[in-house]
Amino acid sequence: MKRKNQPKNIERKLLDAVDVIFGDNGYLASNGYRHDKNQWEYARRVAMGLVRYDHENRRTAINLIQASTGTGKTLGYLIPLFLYAAMTGNRVAVSTFTKHLQRQILDKDAITAAQAVEHITNKHLTMKPRMGVSNYASAVAAINLREQLIMGAPKQYADAIALIGELIEWLSEKTEKGIPVNSGVIIDFLSEKNIDSTQIPDGFVVARMSLKYTSPDSEKIAYRHMVEASKEADVLILNHALLALNAYRFCSLLDDDDKRPISA
Repeated sequence: MKRKNQPKNIERKLLDAVDVIFGDNGYLASNGYRHDKNQWEYARRVAMGLVRYDHENRRTAINLIQASTGTGKTLGYLIPLFLYAAMTGNRVAVSTFTKHLQRQILDKDAITAAQAVEHITNKHLTMKPRMGVSNYASAVAAINLREQLIMGAPKQYADAIALIGELIEWLSEKTEKGIPVNSGVIIDFLSEKNIDSTQIPDGFVVARMSLKYTSPDSEKIAYRHMVEASKEADVLILNHALLALNAYRFCSLLDDDDKRPISA
């Protein structure tokens, strides 16, 4: 992880802000959340871990912090991380194990964390997801799959054929400037349809409808729009697979030519 020199007393400022948010009568407790001393301590340890590194000798800090189920770990690490971003101006990232958890954080917990941090610092943080190209749907591949199912066993795959048709229509929605209205991400489409992984009909094979790096540029508009938007965000929310690939490629995927590298 690349680090910039930090303002003096940043650790003290971080801890004070964590106390204001997680304390007995803090921001969270005043906004309907149950006060939890373990969550408070967890958040303080995260805050300390974010700044305890040796930037003069270019040594990073790696912290392993564990807490039991129900402690409130997600807000416990998001809020200190967002405070760090707001107080230093550095760009940060959150990585999750699954794509569904990535979406849950982006749609719920990250919003709560950002609101708490803005209340304390008056800094509005921008947040964007980042996903690999294979998470995006290819309209051409979807059309091809639907045609194969219709020609092969239309009765057996009737539900899949209908759902693929809805996906193709979803992908076709664009603004007057030709920018896709929807994200283009297949799990977002399924989420909008209230379909979880156990409800996907036979024949609706996600891998066979995914974008590839070799797909034509005309199909990568939504993906490239997401990439460009993510470069301007204060907070990136991604998954472990993409984070590992970024490390394998010497941080070339997520950083914008080192203009504003991910700091923590």
